[in-house]
Amino acid sequence: MRSGDSQAGTSSSRTTPLEQWNLRAKLAKVYEDGKDDPNDMATLEEFCDQFSTNVSLRRTGHTGTFPFGTPSLGDGNSGQFVRDPVGPVKTKGRPKNATRIKSGIETSNDNRRKRSCSYCEEVGHISTRCAKRRLHAQSQGDSVDQ
Repeated sequence: MRSGDSQAGTSSSRTTPLEQWNLRAKLAKVYEDGKDDPNDMATLEEFCDQFSTNVSLRRTGHTGTFPFGTPSLGDGNSGQFVRDPVGPVKTKGRPKNATRIKSGIETSNDNRRKRSCSYCEEVGHISTRCAKRRLHAQSQGDSVDQ
């Protein structure tokens, strides 16, 4: 805590990087000292959960309690609050009813000439796959190359 603060947790300005580093070092030491004792770890976890809850309540402006208990994620001890979105939420991905502008390549592919068979002149296949040619070849006794 800063020496000029009259109350714990109140500060007239932001903390300096040196103060932040000092606090992080203290927390790391507390963790290292207590990591072998389950009671110490439970106490540290309870403190962190309580601190996190207080900070998130202060940042969101909530001062009272929730009417139906504390909404949380996980097993109920995580201290992470779930808030409803303020406005409409956009879905991820491309919308289902969206129409896009096709590129020049796509439009030229749509307008290309369809294949036609050189044997029967029908559209949709070529002569090597022509059913009429195969029938004609079978009736003549010839074999059709595959």
